[in-house]
Amino acid sequence: MIAKNIINRGVITVRENENLAQLMAKFHTYNNHTLPVTGQDNNILGIIKS
Repeated sequence: MIAKNIINRGVITVRENENLAQLMAKFHTYNNHTLPVTGQDNNILGIIKS
């Protein structure tokens, strides 16, 4: 099995300019504890954990 066959393309991301309330809402809404942070060019800048 290779990565492209098992990846999730519907990834929930956080934009670098989102505030803490928006971030916490995404953690709660999507029941996720780790989200990638993306920049204006949609490149991943890092990962944020709750």
